Amino acid sequence: MQTIDLTDMKLFEFQLVFEAGHRIVDLHNDYKCENIAYDFSKQTLKCDFKGESNVRLEFNGAIVKQMNLILKRTEDSSTLNSFYRGRFEENGTLLEYSKDGKGYYYLEFEDGDSLELHATKVILSVNNVSGEN
Repeated sequence: MQTIDLTDMKLFEFQLVFEAGHRIVDLHNDYKCENIAYDFSKQTLKCDFKGESNVRLEFNGAIVKQMNLILKRTEDSSTLNSFYRGRFEENGTLLEYSKDGKGYYYLEFEDGDSLELHATKVILSVNNVSGEN
């Protein structure tokens, strides 16, 4: 398994294509999000993608701040359109990190579903890369 730490990705830089081993992982064009699960006790959000390999975006120390689910499933509704680290507003001030050092991340899907969350760590895990089983 290949893991990539995305915690400190550049501010407002869309992250949909990654190099994992000797392969390119394109979450927008080649993968569909099949499951999103949040563990309240562990404060962990996991987004599982299926395509040529199994890919997981995992947010640790995650606090979901906003969620928009349309619930109308279409073939494209599981396509990730954007994923980036951005700013958030607190008491009228735009901040890059929370008081406890958490970044703010945005996930937006094709048909309008979206999540915004704080997280201390963001990891992309890719299985079956470069001959792995």
